Amino acid sequence: MKSFTITFRSEIVITVMKALLLLPLLPVIVGAESQIERVINGHPSSAGQFSWIVSLSTSNFTPAQGHFCAGVLISERYVLTAAHCVEDLVKQPYTLVASIGRTTLTSEDGIQRSIRKIIVHPLFSYETLIHDVALVQLSKPVTTVPVLRLAGMEDQSYWDEGSMATVLGWGVTDPIYSIRPDNLQQGEIPVISEAVCAERLGLNFDPESMLCAGVLASEAEANDGVDACFGDSGGPLVGLTPDGWLALGTVSWGYTCGGDRFWGVYSKIAASKDWILTILDRVPFNITPPKIKGKPIVGAELKCAPGGWGGAAKLIYAYRWRLNGKAISGAKSKYYQVRSSDRGKGIVCKVTARNSDGQTIEKSNSLGPIK
Repeated sequence: MKSFTITFRSEIVITVMKALLLLPLLPVIVGAESQIERVINGHPSSAGQFSWIVSLSTSNFTPAQGHFCAGVLISERYVLTAAHCVEDLVKQPYTLVASIGRTTLTSEDGIQRSIRKIIVHPLFSYETLIHDVALVQLSKPVTTVPVLRLAGMEDQSYWDEGSMATVLGWGVTDPIYSIRPDNLQQGEIPVISEAVCAERLGLNFDPESMLCAGVLASEAEANDGVDACFGDSGGPLVGLTPDGWLALGTVSWGYTCGGDRFWGVYSKIAASKDWILTILDRVPFNITPPKIKGKPIVGAELKCAPGGWGGAAKLIYAYRWRLNGKAISGAKSKYYQVRSSDRGKGIVCKVTARNSDGQTIEKSNSLGPIK
């Protein structure tokens, strides 16, 4: 069988049917005037623009020195990255540090966490390259940063052919000179149809679990392609929706960086979402609705029973009462004392179930009118 080279974007190179080669990390070169900082012809992002972005680095170096892969915060406790970034470190999670929301690696912005556990998708392998995703559990939860939403199969319109997406990372800005930026780079790229990707990339491209996207160079010697490259692995391919950013893929592999023949390949988030949610303790789900106990009369004390819930080993409930659709100021207890001013109004008890990973869902029950 003829061999060909697949380049993982974490500075790992695999020659199919041959050996695995781990390239050394390269120092960050800041402010190199001769080279525009980019995710191969991208542009620098603004500080705080992507608060859920994560740099993974080795614990014995600073993030600027030790960055090797990117990721995204998808819950209070977990970072999503590429499996090939961390598979060899499953037994040594303590050797990694996650820098969350730090756009400039040499700054002290954002939040740092050590790593407690690494979980690699069970179907990932270097032979098939499918499901190149892994979850990194943080030593302590991060409660002050909005998380990135994960795309499901119902969001397919955001990765249909021609849809525009954004790739983020701190990877090399030039594959020849291996210059890596200090500032997070972003590139706007179109998604390529699965059929075209499969035809061009060959059998290593699996349409069920992969996406491909990018701008090809205009010719072999041109440097105008837009693509991810070494050091971008694990970083996100995101789509902008009316509700904010949506994770479509993670940077996985490619034959070249910004070349004229091949686009970059991303692990499709939707294909692994069920597995991801299982690891995250799953989103809470309602079995039986909440119920208001007590008579809707002035002076009565009403109780909001949460109903039946599942989906996590531990659920925390928050309560909120409403009258005629308006929130009652200060009424955040499971109990509510009916006032004379409430007469003639309908009352609603809203229950928010929150699991140990910070995921929530709301259900409500109504009663009334109050007499």
